[in-house]
Amino acid sequence: MPIAWKGTLAQYAGRLHRLNDAKREVIIYDYADMRVPVLARMAAKRQVGYRAIGYQVLDARDLFSDRAVMPNEPA
Repeated sequence: MPIAWKGTLAQYAGRLHRLNDAKREVIIYDYADMRVPVLARMAAKRQVGYRAIGYQVLDARDLFSDRAVMPNEPA
């Protein structure tokens, strides 16, 4: 279900952070069809929301580059 509201985004992300002995890190992969204008706008709003709750937002190109920094690593 596509979402854009920051409150819903924070709630969903918070569920991923629930404690579990087997969990070491939380990475959220957010896929969006950028060719559909309404979905592209919602994705842009989610990026703002992710940053607001403390996530580092990486572009797909960043995942395979030397610029990618994991949250616990120094920049």
